[in-house]
Amino acid sequence: MYVAPANTDVTISHGKLRLTKPSNTIGPKPSVDRFFMSLAEDREDKCIAIVLSGTGSDGAHGVKAIKAAGGITIAQDPRSAKYDSMPNAAIRVGGADLVLPPSEIALQLSSLQSRPGTSLTEEQDELPPSTIRG
Repeated sequence: MYVAPANTDVTISHGKLRLTKPSNTIGPKPSVDRFFMSLAEDREDKCIAIVLSGTGSDGAHGVKAIKAAGGITIAQDPRSAKYDSMPNAAIRVGGADLVLPPSEIALQLSSLQSRPGTSLTEEQDELPPSTIRG
């Protein structure tokens, strides 16, 4: 686990984490959108993005980028979130493949990790239909 210092962004390039100056003067610093977008560009379909409880809409554009790159995207079920703005924003833009409470996110990650190279669409038959987002 890494914690970004205030007033910096974290990006990934060639598989390495980098601290950078924020590119926007408005918005959260660090920005998970910026990290997710760099992750999508660097790792393409080999990444998973998870948007958890938080305020604002940071993360929504980033999960769309990861989904477009072929990665897997998960949003915390807003009903289980203390602050539901970030997961709701990710869901609203169509960026969440799965919407799950935290305990089920952990189980899903374990399942995905044990089967490398398996895409989410190949696993959808095994998931409860209410968790899958198109």
